[in-house]
Amino acid sequence: MNRPLSLIPATLIALLALVPWGTWLPASRAEEKKGEPADIAGTWDSNWGLATLQTKPIKGKKLVSVTGSYSSAPDQKGFIKPGTFDPATGVFEFTIEEPFRGANSHGKARMTLAADGNHFTGSYDQGGEHGDWNMTRVRGKDFDSGMDFIFADADKRKDAPGAAVLAIDHGKVVFEKCYGLANLKDKEPIRPRTTFELASVTKQFTGAAILRLYEQGKLELDDDVRKYLPELPEYAPKNPIRILNLARHTSGLREYMDFPDVKGKNPAYLSNEDYVGEFARQRKKFPLYFPTGTNFRYTNTNFMLLALIVERVSKQSFGAFMKSEFFRSAKKH
Repeated sequence: MNRPLSLIPATLIALLALVPWGTWLPASRAEEKKGEPADIAGTWDSNWGLATLQTKPIKGKKLVSVTGSYSSAPDQKGFIKPGTFDPATGVFEFTIEEPFRGANSHGKARMTLAADGNHFTGSYDQGGEHGDWNMTRVRGKDFDSGMDFIFADADKRKDAPGAAVLAIDHGKVVFEKCYGLANLKDKEPIRPRTTFELASVTKQFTGAAILRLYEQGKLELDDDVRKYLPELPEYAPKNPIRILNLARHTSGLREYMDFPDVKGKNPAYLSNEDYVGEFARQRKKFPLYFPTGTNFRYTNTNFMLLALIVERVSKQSFGAFMKSEFFRSAKKH
């Protein structure tokens, strides 16, 4: 079961309001006094989305009854059924129910509160699935101070990357702030214009761009990729790598990020154009994983080359093409 990534380790985050602005991050009570049991009521950030917990003493017992809910999307709300929290040991045990999952809606979880009272670490068991479930307390009187609390470590540490946080409510930017370092070696801080690699988030957009060019009659999915990327070597004349091989991860091409000693036009970063010629230059050291079309292997190279094909066929940068063909028209609707 793939759970949403937690907000905490992310490098670039867009927080979309799930409920009316200003209501989803309630003010939490003051820090517990030293020696007093932790009160876990309040808002917590987790890898299952934002969670809200309510607590109530259990008469005659040292345990506390806990109920609550969590959500990572408007249509994916889960419920924490009556569970128990032991302030003495920090152990929080509860059952969960997620109506949107149908037959696999019920499960259970167990967490332990850290000594600082602000972090839970634990695991869940649901419908045969097992995994980690961790939570971090959100403190603050409003959204801004809550974000400052979540990213406090990122802003203080000098041995870990930071984060850029952008919150959007109904199309309006309501919060934008940078925390910590963009470059650990140079101690360069993250700024509003810092560039982040989006990694595989771009793959679905790249696939859509290729299909848009196909719809426009500017390329065929069975085209030999060397028609657009002549720098690539001809591995097998009778079995060329085609656009569909790239899209289906059946090209057999090696991982481009494994190439050593790649020199780019810009000393600050490497571009797709810098890599494409390396397949011929380093062909002997990096042959195909397998003959094209005979196997499947997920490789970032495939979509890196598809993005480059989009640029060469459209005669635009990838970003400009996506803006004109997808994002601008989506905004109108």
